Amino acid sequence: AVVATEEEEEDDGTNAMCWPAGIHFSKYLYTHAHTHLQSRFFSEKKKKNQKKIKVIELGSGQGIAALGFLTGLKNAVSSSSLSDAGDDGSTTVVEMVMTDVPNAIPLLQHNWNYNKPTIITSSFSSGTYHIQVNIQSLLWGGTTKNDK
Repeated sequence: AVVATEEEEEDDGTNAMCWPAGIHFSKYLYTHAHTHLQSRFFSEKKKKNQKKIKVIELGSGQGIAALGFLTGLKNAVSSSSLSDAGDDGSTTVVEMVMTDVPNAIPLLQHNWNYNKPTIITSSFSSGTYHIQVNIQSLLWGGTTKNDK
């Protein structure tokens, strides 16, 4: 079995690719967000109880899937049926955590900073919805020195 070291894992370049699956997933969320996200997060029952939506992405790379999710969520919220989700005075917090290997973080942070103004608009980050995006280094998968 071939086991990559942490340095090799960080330097294989996969985090700098825009993976086709991420592009297709992002397009899917953008196109079908209203239907799927509305039923998942904003049904009448959930609107009364939902105070926090937590999403973590392992191996975010350039962040295309996470950005697609947030854009789809923004579009779902902007629709007329979801814009009144906080009529009871509540605020729903959307917490997105994007993770990848340490050397991927600068590009991921850059992509978030570049896209943030189009995602977090006044209609999406109002008193009803508050968006928190955290970008963190995380090595996952593989083995550690303690695994024997």
